[in-house]
Amino acid sequence: MEASVAIVLLCAVAGLWYGCRIAASVFVRSQATDAGVNDGVCWFCDAPLPRHTGPMTGWLPCGGSRPSACRDAAGAVAKCRYRRVARSAGMAAVVVASGFAAAYLLGRCQEVTEVRPDRLWWWGRLFYHELLLALLLWATLTDLRDYTIPDHITLPGIGVAVALAWASGDLQMIHLWVDWNDPLVKLHGPRIPEWIRAHRHWHGLAWSVSGAATGAVLIQILRWLSRWILGRTGLGSGDVTLLAMIGAFLGWQATVVVFLLAPFTALFVGAFCALIGRPTVIPYGPHLALSAWLVMMGWRWIWTFEPTPVVSVRRLFGDGPALAILGTVGLATAAVLLLGIRIYRSLPVRRLR
Repeated sequence: MEASVAIVLLCAVAGLWYGCRIAASVFVRSQATDAGVNDGVCWFCDAPLPRHTGPMTGWLPCGGSRPSACRDAAGAVAKCRYRRVARSAGMAAVVVASGFAAAYLLGRCQEVTEVRPDRLWWWGRLFYHELLLALLLWATLTDLRDYTIPDHITLPGIGVAVALAWASGDLQMIHLWVDWNDPLVKLHGPRIPEWIRAHRHWHGLAWSVSGAATGAVLIQILRWLSRWILGRTGLGSGDVTLLAMIGAFLGWQATVVVFLLAPFTALFVGAFCALIGRPTVIPYGPHLALSAWLVMMGWRWIWTFEPTPVVSVRRLFGDGPALAILGTVGLATAAVLLLGIRIYRSLPVRRLR
């Protein structure tokens, strides 16, 4: 118990540190020139960046208490909002990092009967997911500021997630395939393919790669539907790589849940902003990140949710035909909603008034 509380406090301190560092990084907008030097400007005060902000370091979180551009431009730091952003980002990181650590260690939020990692990788999964949360915070701040998610955040994240999943073979929240639909499941438990137990490292690789592929395909299909029905892409390519990164860390089942949950978090956040009198346009990336955090925090209860003895989440993810039907229904629903948006936009506004 004491060790768990100490780890939670350590995660809170680490979150405060990297939250402020990430806030510093989003002040720097690097633009490579022909000379190979990033000739950018401070995002908040528009002061030119010094030449030492090069292509190898310009995108990294800046050291010190202020971003380099504001530090070197005389008095420019007084014009920008860095301290407020850093304070908000730091506190958000504290809540996200320590909240997940507490749920993982004290609430056992990811313990399911099918997955029993050894003690080393049980702790390893905590820090594996804390790394994902740090990357999600970085992507969220960047998306909120510039409506873009750079590849230098998501693509290395995918690579690290896949490499660690392969090296450990024991970081998954749930295995690549678990079948709870066997009539004798109460006698011998769910059916898990034997090769998963025999080749855990290859299973880790397959589990992570399939999660990344699932995330990328889901968002890309939604982009294609949006372009076909609305005539323009509603989501950016950064959203594709963001959900792919989430999938590489969480696996394909959790990625599907994140994808389905994100529209509801978007509705909730939008309604809350309207309620407090601050309606604003929020990109989709932060909603994916928030949904991923919620899924990580509540995975045990999501996976074991069983409203009836026949209908349950874990039964669904072990039934191939049911998944195909659900996917078809989901795509049809998305197409109908997008078509409704197109019809609504085509209505003459003056006549409605």
